[in-house]
Amino acid sequence: MFPLSIYRFWARVTSWHPLPVGTPNPVELIVSRSVAVALALAMVLLPIAAWLAKSSAGVAIGLPGGVVLPAIMPAHSGAAHIFDVLYDIGAGAFLGGLALHVFGACKNHFVLKNDSLKRMLGKHVEL
Repeated sequence: MFPLSIYRFWARVTSWHPLPVGTPNPVELIVSRSVAVALALAMVLLPIAAWLAKSSAGVAIGLPGGVVLPAIMPAHSGAAHIFDVLYDIGAGAFLGGLALHVFGACKNHFVLKNDSLKRMLGKHVEL
């Protein structure tokens, strides 16, 4: 999943994104695009923060299939605490961004009744 997350972030930052359906509020447009980029970035940074937190705590990370990730830093309790706090802050921000993302999708679908959700699912929509 991590390589896929890196690709998703790269694609989000480098690709052209079409204008939203209808006439959006400029503030909502800025917020929605910022949240989308932040969510893609979080999917890259949160696994790294978790790996640093586990490595600095001296805990091995086992993946499915019996693969064990090597520690990327020596055990250090102070660093483990800092990385745990950073991970918790990042996870909270990720959940907040996810809630905003779901709210925006529901607002477009149920309140504004536009075809944004259809466009997100790959259907051709007239702007």
